[in-house]
Amino acid sequence: MLTHRITWEKERKRLGLQIRHLRRSQKLTQDELGAIIRTSRQTINTLEKGLTLPKVETIEDIAVHFDNYGIIMTYIKLQDDVKSLFYLAERIYNKSLLAAQAILKKAIKINRLSDMKETVTWLFQSIIWDLEVTGRTNNRKVKYVIDAFGASDTETFIDLLDRLYNTCFEQGKKFEAFIKICEAIIEKIPVDNDKSYNVWYNYSKALYYQKKFAQALIAAHKCLEFDHENLNLARRYQAISGYGLICLQLREFEEALKAFKWSLHMAEGEELHLGLLNLGRTYFMMGDYEEANIYWNTLLKKIPDDHFLRINALNDMAMVDIIEDRDEKAAERIEIAKSLLEKAKVTNWHMYKAEKILCERNEAVLYLKKVLFEPERDKAIKQIKKVLSNFQEIHLRDDYELTKNYVFNLIL
Repeated sequence: MLTHRITWEKERKRLGLQIRHLRRSQKLTQDELGAIIRTSRQTINTLEKGLTLPKVETIEDIAVHFDNYGIIMTYIKLQDDVKSLFYLAERIYNKSLLAAQAILKKAIKINRLSDMKETVTWLFQSIIWDLEVTGRTNNRKVKYVIDAFGASDTETFIDLLDRLYNTCFEQGKKFEAFIKICEAIIEKIPVDNDKSYNVWYNYSKALYYQKKFAQALIAAHKCLEFDHENLNLARRYQAISGYGLICLQLREFEEALKAFKWSLHMAEGEELHLGLLNLGRTYFMMGDYEEANIYWNTLLKKIPDDHFLRINALNDMAMVDIIEDRDEKAAERIEIAKSLLEKAKVTNWHMYKAEKILCERNEAVLYLKKVLFEPERDKAIKQIKKVLSNFQEIHLRDDYELTKNYVFNLIL
């Protein structure tokens, strides 16, 4: 006990010396530093002497002002209050992920046996911060979360899994961590309520965006098995249209059509717009361009000129124009789509990346048609190859196959 006290006092004095060194490095008086971090000279004086432990807000202000997060690594050796530790980690993770993760590591170590619910929350939070700051996940942390399933109550775990899905979606649809956790635990989640359904639906969507369509189809079937009488209309629409989107990528066109037509009966507002778009796209992929245009034109009449779903329809309609040799009309649609894409980029529209690639595809194919028998032909083919390689970054396998086949027939 005495040894612990001596060590604690030693670390506190070390922290005080670090604060003094930082202050003197900028040639600040104690009064000046106090004014900067909104505290008194007396507080700075006692901190530098190692007589007291700084408040969380004070240590954060010092670290931020001096852009020195090493000082926090000393502070967390002295702080044993887990709520204070977590509060500090939340405040600084986007400034110093290393320091925030060190704080969480200590909090988990203190709390692991006493409150597994909080420990699981922090484990999820650690994965989420990794994604937000670095765009990557740590597999060891993912394994800890999987191992912790069952130690925390299922409802809390599902809520945290939902937060992780949303973060993955916002960070460029990087679903690797979410999928790994779901693969390990999803069959253990009771299939009996709205939250359980949400896990299965998010799982199917994550697999869909990762182009794991066969696995996504199994999860989508599970969503359809839920007792939809106990789910609201929006959920039923969601399950059916999600199933249709997966069928579309698997080229099960008749099944996709049935799903989209079924879902259209329960759709309104934005869901109705998406339903029309999905039906147009399915007929487009089937080669029934006349039927596709009926749904696209119905959609375009229903939405404003600046609605981003116009981009989806215009990209597909432009490709139809190219196939049917209406190149001038295709060029018009491409220019409108490009203009809308500029606005969509600013809003971080979640379909932006895929639709930008489709617009670039249309431009490249149109250019190839124009120079097919000219010296620039090789340059145009290189552009097409680049566009095709970009398709690896998105989930639209159907468009990749359509583009590849059309270009192959064009240049033969």
